[in-house]
Amino acid sequence: LFFLGPQKEWSNSMTKEYNQWSELRFLKPTLGSIRQNAIMNGNKIITEIWNYGSISSPGNRITDIVWEGLGYGYEFGPFVVAEVPVPPGSHQDVITIVDGQDTSYVVHVVSDGLTSSGGEVSPDRLVRWGWQPISIADDGLVEYVDLTQDFVPTSDDRDRDGDGKPDSWPASWYNDNLRNYVWPGALGQGATNADKEAFFVMDDRDNLEFEYYPYIGDSLRKGLGLEVEARYYQWSNVEAEDVIFLIYKIRNKSDFDLSQVIFGMWGDPHIGGPDDWRDDWANFDKQLEMTFAWDADNASVNNPNIIPGYLGYKFLESPGLANDGIDNDNDGMIDESWTDGVDNDNDWNVETDDVGVDGVPNTGDEGEDDGMPTAGDPFDIRKPGEPNYEFTDIDESDMIGLTSFTSPAFTGGIRISEDEVLWREHIQPGRFDTAQVQGDNVFLYGSGKFTLKSQKNVAQNNLSEAIKRFSIALIIGADRNDLVLNANTVQRIYNSGYQFSKPPSKPRITAVPDDRKVTLYWDNSAEFSVDPISKKNDFEGYVIYRSTDPGFLDIQTITDINGNKFLFSPLKTFQGATARFDLENGITGPSKKPYTGRGVSYYLGDDTGLRHSFIDSNNVLNGQTYFYAVVSYDHGDDSLGISPSECSKIVTFNPTTNEYSLDVNTARIIPRHRVAGYTPPNIVNGDINNGIVREEGFSTGTISVDILDEMAVENDNKYLILFNDLDSRIVYNVEDTKIISEIFMSFYDNPVKVTYSHLNETTTIVQSTNGSITFEAGIDYELD
Repeated sequence: LFFLGPQKEWSNSMTKEYNQWSELRFLKPTLGSIRQNAIMNGNKIITEIWNYGSISSPGNRITDIVWEGLGYGYEFGPFVVAEVPVPPGSHQDVITIVDGQDTSYVVHVVSDGLTSSGGEVSPDRLVRWGWQPISIADDGLVEYVDLTQDFVPTSDDRDRDGDGKPDSWPASWYNDNLRNYVWPGALGQGATNADKEAFFVMDDRDNLEFEYYPYIGDSLRKGLGLEVEARYYQWSNVEAEDVIFLIYKIRNKSDFDLSQVIFGMWGDPHIGGPDDWRDDWANFDKQLEMTFAWDADNASVNNPNIIPGYLGYKFLESPGLANDGIDNDNDGMIDESWTDGVDNDNDWNVETDDVGVDGVPNTGDEGEDDGMPTAGDPFDIRKPGEPNYEFTDIDESDMIGLTSFTSPAFTGGIRISEDEVLWREHIQPGRFDTAQVQGDNVFLYGSGKFTLKSQKNVAQNNLSEAIKRFSIALIIGADRNDLVLNANTVQRIYNSGYQFSKPPSKPRITAVPDDRKVTLYWDNSAEFSVDPISKKNDFEGYVIYRSTDPGFLDIQTITDINGNKFLFSPLKTFQGATARFDLENGITGPSKKPYTGRGVSYYLGDDTGLRHSFIDSNNVLNGQTYFYAVVSYDHGDDSLGISPSECSKIVTFNPTTNEYSLDVNTARIIPRHRVAGYTPPNIVNGDINNGIVREEGFSTGTISVDILDEMAVENDNKYLILFNDLDSRIVYNVEDTKIISEIFMSFYDNPVKVTYSHLNETTTIVQSTNGSITFEAGIDYELD
């Protein structure tokens, strides 16, 4: 019973202790979760996020909303304020409201997840009064986090422990139809067209300051009775590489309606780094619905060699009003709703969108191929619904827009803990502070007022009255003009329902250092990618980048028409040719579709043909640290107005631990001389050491063998290389014939991740550990 008491603030240091009791989370799932974080590094913005809403840990100089080597933000986070009744005399901030002869006592409760800026904790310092993460859904079936991990689930996470799922994903994300662990995308199971997406859920049960009890008969949970589902998106596309999208879906789980609600964001910028906030300027562009900040002297205290850019905070989506008879968002539709059972803008297409409630074609789930649009379940992340209908269609909400903005001083201005001051003086509709003030200022956005009804008090076809969505974009630009261009791109992405061009998958590379040269080789997985917008395989080629900077900033030398650094210069060979390898398909030269507002096009190649290896010997110095990236790119789609895009190249450095985190398509290499006495493997007259290169069968060409990775050559081993014709293409497979074995524990009807991939089914044997039973493929087991 003690363990099921009021939730404490879990820290990473307590994770191990909590995991010893992890089975208890199913007894009382509403008690929340441990606090977890993640690094958002899907494009040029790198920052730390937490599953209680805080963005950028205060004082964190590693992921301090870093862009091109400088920090831009102290802490950001969403908040909700609502007016609720309390017993007379229960709080010093009570406001008396006279209504006829009756007197009601109300307070304005602020729920937030900020750790600084006046973020509140209980007097005994054990409970933080604000958002807390949730580990599992109300039905106890769908988990939101893996409680054995320290990290927020991200779409690009990897399986490092070999259990078959990405480490931060909970086990309940396994999909029986797809026979795999799948990402709970808002647009479809397993789907996110962003290059990186983070997901978490939180509520405000621990906001214990006021004597307001949102759940009848429950004296432990307070706050406003709200739950927030958060999704953060990043694209590596060069047009959107300076943006993080923040989307919050709020629902009222309490027993009471909230009639006076305002939703907002709190942000505390410092342009140029954690120590450079004294000369910041702030302003607001009402037409763009964006606040922005910049540095007065265009110089950074933290790094004088870098000119600070502009930080913007653009409002995109607000709660909708579906019952006032007004076209609030001026889109030609009145009182459209996410839950009215109507395709308000008539964009649902039976040919492409009739894929069922999981949003994935060919799974045979509810609603698939029935000729009618199927809405999702807003309370079940496994059922997002069909595309372009209800919650998957942004246009189906009559949004009220941004209604307030102020920029008070961080010190001596307003603290997020001052509930009544925040309500009265800063976020009332129509309150816009556009005065430019130099110094350390915060941003306060507001959207309201609106009613948020209890989900228990509304019909199924009117759930939009109990659920509201709020979206903003955190944007950085080199200057004011660059910030505006990025803001316009952000609006286009939002208007398309976050359906934005996605580059091909990242190739997996191996880098081999040598004496004054580096060898790279990579797989062909990127060549089968399908763009989520055009629905086509638009893969075009590979390009190689080399830099001495982990952010590749020294090679971002191709400018746009505004003079801002925009594209990266590829590596050159020793002879001066570009390290770019593209399909021989007649698509060459600059793209016909320039980047919008930039006046520059992506270079698509010269029909060189694809390669999967490269030796860099162009002025390679021994002892110098180099960062390499092999990026895949597509050719875009001129008919749809889609410019080409290339995959990201992420290298993250942690100065505290002096460690680099490399993506699958990046490498950190130091070339050097071989040690004395080293004898490399070699090929002599068709022999590799004592092995023999032998051709079997008939061929019309010759086969040659080169050694790319000397460390991969093993004694007494044989490799079979098999060639075939496939769709007019010559394809080949390489099989390592060395016998390998592995012991694993099997579980009926569940997949088991094995260490080695691409096993040859015809030579694979599955036995009991004592060898007494040999299992039969297709009857006892299936090998994927």
